[in-house]
Amino acid sequence: MTLSLRTLALIAVVLLGSASFTQAEDLDMTTDKAQLGYTYGVQIGQELVNSGLAKDIELAAVLAAITDITSGKESKISLEQQQAAQQKYQDKQIAAYEVMASTNKAMSDAYMVENAKKAGVKTTESGLQYEILREGKGAATTNNSMVKVHYTGKMIDGSTFDSSYDRGEPATFSAGAVIPGFSEGLQLMKEGGKIRLHIPADMAYGDRAPESIGPNQALIFEVELIEVKDAPKPAVPTE
Repeated sequence: MTLSLRTLALIAVVLLGSASFTQAEDLDMTTDKAQLGYTYGVQIGQELVNSGLAKDIELAAVLAAITDITSGKESKISLEQQQAAQQKYQDKQIAAYEVMASTNKAMSDAYMVENAKKAGVKTTESGLQYEILREGKGAATTNNSMVKVHYTGKMIDGSTFDSSYDRGEPATFSAGAVIPGFSEGLQLMKEGGKIRLHIPADMAYGDRAPESIGPNQALIFEVELIEVKDAPKPAVPTE
């Protein structure tokens, strides 16, 4: 994984404004320059943490490289070595991701097989599994409906990864603008209803899931359909 353009830009700012490094405990952090420099350092450090690089790099080597470049010294390793180091890291990350994706897929598939055997669980032709927790009596949902829902999204281990209840307000969106399993589940509901969806990995995020979820994860959603509205009509163009 390479650093983002934002991180590189931040580093560039730091390089332009600094010709040498001082130990943090020796810095006078009351000056404008020190506080600005530390602010950029915090942002760079957070980028390294978010990208996953923080645990795989030697920070002293990062500082040594910046010192060499800003003082006009030659790089301690060649461009070819730098490229090889990046490629090795990327290959390691890809291999780890593929192992995770394969493991998650096996666990998710096994969960769906066992869950289908439980009383009250129904399975659609697509493979979506659902349980009606409360029958709705209002308007039915279509793929084009705008819906207002409360929901909780969980992993198959029971951990919660998202919840409108926790945020304190329902979510509003088009029924057709969410992951396929969620969209199909909404269309099994009427206004006022509540459902539990067991979504297979390929009807959730598949292998392109956000890091907070991970690849090839089956997901569980409890959804309360508060309101169904027709999709807004396109604006009529004016002359």
